[in-house]
Amino acid sequence: MADLLPISTVLSPDRALDVVFVHGLGGDPLTTWRSGEDESSSWPHWLAEDKEFGARIGVWSLGYATANPLQRQRWIAQFLSRTNPQAGTAMPLPTRAVNALDRLARVGIGQRPVCFITHSLGGLLVKSILRQAAGAIHTPEWQRVGAQCRGVLFLATPHQGSVLADLVNAFRIVLPTVSTDDIRLHDPHLMELFQWYRDHAPSHQIHTFSYFEEKPCHPGVLVVNRSSADPGVSGPLAQPPVPLERDHLEICKPRDRSDQAYLGSIALIKRILQEASSDSTPTAAQPETPTPAATVLVRSFLAGADAAETVIDLSDLFICADSKDRRPKHPNVWTQDLPVRLPQAVATIEGLPRPVELAIHAHLSIAWYLGTLLKPNRGPLLLRQRFPNSKDQVWDCSEPHLPEGAAAWVFERIELGEGKDLALVVSPTHDALKDAQESIRALGLGVSELHHALLASPSRTSIQDGAHARWLADALTTSIRAAVVRCRPERLHLFAACPVSLAFLLGQQADLLGPTTVYEFPFGEGQRLYFPGMATGL
Repeated sequence: MADLLPISTVLSPDRALDVVFVHGLGGDPLTTWRSGEDESSSWPHWLAEDKEFGARIGVWSLGYATANPLQRQRWIAQFLSRTNPQAGTAMPLPTRAVNALDRLARVGIGQRPVCFITHSLGGLLVKSILRQAAGAIHTPEWQRVGAQCRGVLFLATPHQGSVLADLVNAFRIVLPTVSTDDIRLHDPHLMELFQWYRDHAPSHQIHTFSYFEEKPCHPGVLVVNRSSADPGVSGPLAQPPVPLERDHLEICKPRDRSDQAYLGSIALIKRILQEASSDSTPTAAQPETPTPAATVLVRSFLAGADAAETVIDLSDLFICADSKDRRPKHPNVWTQDLPVRLPQAVATIEGLPRPVELAIHAHLSIAWYLGTLLKPNRGPLLLRQRFPNSKDQVWDCSEPHLPEGAAAWVFERIELGEGKDLALVVSPTHDALKDAQESIRALGLGVSELHHALLASPSRTSIQDGAHARWLADALTTSIRAAVVRCRPERLHLFAACPVSLAFLLGQQADLLGPTTVYEFPFGEGQRLYFPGMATGL
């Protein structure tokens, strides 16, 4: 079970902030944070004793069971040490998060702003705690823990997995543990948690600091490199990952109070306290005036195009007498022209004041490729979705939600042969499986498995709103990501019959699926064979 130790000798009921330390693999709530033998070398105790903060902060340290595979004998002995008697019996990450969340809430964490300082697996645990808190609609004290989070400092946290867990399995250094399973490189659950925090932190005003090791641990493993240590968060509240000349075990043990990570924690706490002070200052009530959205139209064919303040016109690259003739003017449009023009379009969009209302009247693969460039953490973005014979809808896709009675995916896997690639067929508007299969055969694609995602009653109106579209995109990405991890394909081939807004949302998560080609359907050409459109990883 999780245990929360008070570090501050005096916990004022009027304190403005709780600071919670969360250790990592093989750690415990006290010695993880010490460079020496006693409290005089302890990071949490330094903060608790800091006269600048005084009674304004309360410092805690969370303990929970883990196991550390870095060294066969020495670390196994530590797993079973008296300091951490539960070591080696660790719960899976989501279960541990619920246990820890309840423990935090029971001692009053969430009654005021809270900041987490985390090492290694502790960072994943905190993200999972915040995820569980966000969904605890029937447990308000749990919800408050997440709602009051104002900052997270990550130390060598493997946001996108660690090579260590793979090496444990590959070389049998020690028997795999539940905890190292949680950090296997590009684990689907881990990647889904990465996406969630990447989007959640900016929208909930959570300061995010991160540091990573530059020295390898014995046996020569750099446990968390810069890429894996990047939480993916951008914006004014996020600090880019900072390298430190420490290994994975030293990085959480500052030698003195001039240590860079320790000074980072001071800066983070100061920012949060300053914001809390500003929030508590009475101000005259001002009527809220919604900021009007800047409207942008991206089009690659002319017929039926919408009006907008900013128009990004790609129609010169296509035969655009009407929207049914979608052929490019020459074969290099997909591989040479658009990979240059679309980043320019994104630079224009990102230069506009937020929020932005984006209408995409373009090829499906163009919408998808725009999504790969316009990540969800770059500010509020609304999608204008066109529906046949009805008024356009403006979709807010910031948070996923499956409405009551709304359609969810039905997945089907089909074995095709001995190829090195995977195919994904997406059918929310109509069943595209037969056309995709014929196209795969005609194009001679080396596909070993085909994954088909179908809604129970596909139609042009089967996706209800932006939250539903976001939920479908997240669920689909998580499912196919598991297949990508298992099969390790050279390329994913995507055939879709879906609204361009869903294609855009799928593009925002394309980096989780590896090299991908998106195929276009030849409307108006008298045939039903897809042809290659935009692609990544070429």
